[in-house]
Amino acid sequence: MDAWEDQLQELSHKPEIYQKKYKSFRQVLIKPFPYHIIYEIEAKKIVVYKVSYAGRHPRKRFIKK
Repeated sequence: MDAWEDQLQELSHKPEIYQKKYKSFRQVLIKPFPYHIIYEIEAKKIVVYKVSYAGRHPRKRFIKK
């Protein structure tokens, strides 16, 4: 949980530092775990869509559900 909270803290301060991976979706790796946070920046707010296992097929990561 500490790694998750640390990554969200960093993400809230500098959401633009992570590059766009697909359309307007961005992703950040939760270290040391193999999970990605998939998010989007919309009108000065960060919308987290999912936390996905990094071993998944890349095309399946960026599907909104």
